[in-house]
Amino acid sequence: MNLFSYVKNADSLVIRELTTWIEKIQEYVDLFYSGNFEVTRNTKFGDGIAKVREIRQRAIVEPLVFRGVRDINGILQAGAIITEEIGNIYQYEEGYGYLYLGTITNAPWNLIEIPQPEGRKGAATSLMEEIVRESIELEYNGIIKTQSLVRAKPFY
Repeated sequence: MNLFSYVKNADSLVIRELTTWIEKIQEYVDLFYSGNFEVTRNTKFGDGIAKVREIRQRAIVEPLVFRGVRDINGILQAGAIITEEIGNIYQYEEGYGYLYLGTITNAPWNLIEIPQPEGRKGAATSLMEEIVRESIELEYNGIIKTQSLVRAKPFY
């Protein structure tokens, strides 16, 4: 079982690591997909490409909304964007606080189908567990809202 530590907020190190993720994506596309991003469409790796770009951009502009997990070697293995919200949870009740999960993804080496040396299984799952714990600590009763791709629903 892999162990991870929770990262709250993006500092300059996190931004550099997210930039490395983008560079790694390009490297994998060149190596495994002959440089053709189109071939990655509708794959876990392809979905992750857009998510990594979004997470990096949001982390730069709003560092407080970034969450991630590092492995025991200190490598960032998964990242997410969360915000605190108040709104409807149940159909006829309103005013509940919750965490909104804007996006979550693994590092590129955890998304590619060919195993990579830096890959660690369970990173995004561990990150999701930590986000639920944070929701409980904030007295939101573990409530998380998100909109996901249909093919990603089994993860949740």
